[in-house]
Amino acid sequence: MGYPMVQHWRVRSNLYRVKLSSITLSAGFANILKILNKDSSREELLSFIQQFGSHYIAEALYGSEFSCTIHFPSKKVQQQLWLQYQKETTELGNKKELKSMPFITYLSGLLTAQMLSDDHLISGVEIHCEEKGRCPSTCHLCRRPGKEQLSPTPVLLEINRVVPLYALIQDNDTREAFKGALMSSYWCSGKGDVIEDWCRCDLNAFDENGLPNCSPLPPPVLRLSPNVEPSSTVVSLEWLDVQPAIGTKVSDYVLQHKKVDEYTDTDLYTGESLSFADDLLSGLATSCVAAGRSHGDVPETSLYSVIFKCLEPDGLYKFTLYAVDTRGRHSELSTVTLRTACPLVDDSKAEEIADKIYNLYNGYTSGKEQQTAYNTLMEVSASMLFRVQHHYNSHYEKFGDFVWRSEDELGPR
Repeated sequence: MGYPMVQHWRVRSNLYRVKLSSITLSAGFANILKILNKDSSREELLSFIQQFGSHYIAEALYGSEFSCTIHFPSKKVQQQLWLQYQKETTELGNKKELKSMPFITYLSGLLTAQMLSDDHLISGVEIHCEEKGRCPSTCHLCRRPGKEQLSPTPVLLEINRVVPLYALIQDNDTREAFKGALMSSYWCSGKGDVIEDWCRCDLNAFDENGLPNCSPLPPPVLRLSPNVEPSSTVVSLEWLDVQPAIGTKVSDYVLQHKKVDEYTDTDLYTGESLSFADDLLSGLATSCVAAGRSHGDVPETSLYSVIFKCLEPDGLYKFTLYAVDTRGRHSELSTVTLRTACPLVDDSKAEEIADKIYNLYNGYTSGKEQQTAYNTLMEVSASMLFRVQHHYNSHYEKFGDFVWRSEDELGPR
């Protein structure tokens, strides 16, 4: 079937970039600001943050937005539909510039038409759309019959710049106290103070083992790598580094993998564990497992990847990842479960076997020929046998169905 593919489509219109030019404080906000001072406790400052927030919006984007997520069963289906769209929405004889119908509108029309026909190409395609604000009637890309407006009211689409609330405090000492409480809330769960790039936890912020736990350990998110298409034996997984700028220090990632079947107790059998630092990056990985590290979408972020090369075809596998910090704490688990593809079938080889079986069955079949046919069929996989049956019936069904001839020559299965 191929690797599933997701395509995102978005159109924005009626855009306004808004900047805050003046600030007017509410009476309640101003009164509390007068009470706060450099001697205010962290709890008092955190209570203020919980009530009013930590930042205010200084610059934002308003307008209308229509976005859709398209799920294709495979990349091949997406490419075929795109070529079909280009062909059907272009003018012949010119430079083949696309008309005003967007791809998403074309696909939506095909999905509607599929209810009245049997179009296998569009089968498995799903579209999920979301609208923010209303599309203006002047925008043909997002306009939908009966839903457009001539002058729709813009809605908030993006926050482009925020400013911390402590910037509104005039007294320098009070501002620093507020800033410290805000940093504590963000990096130390409000139960410790930020010292350079680590958290000094309060005395009541220790776990049952006596280890400080005010700095949270974020869980990594394990996912299939979009750059390597899974096969019957190969799967590539990746995750982004969760090392925070301040607080806990991630020392390692542990990746567990196991094959799951009806004979395995998934709770008792944990499978094989691989330490990313000790087993993979150190060069101790086997020929069946390879690991790497690269930059994510943000240059400062690392992207880790692991490729498993020796999996069994048509097998159900469970992969589990967690982070470990320098104090030995484990993060929450992130899990990916998948079934590997069936082995690829050499279709020309299947056709050769079908011809060979027909020649063995043709005319009088001796015991030696029957044994040869039996051995040949027993050596092929189930998926190959399916293609052998297909080719045999395509060419020789008039002489008898493949299953019937095989049972007649070799005995019932």
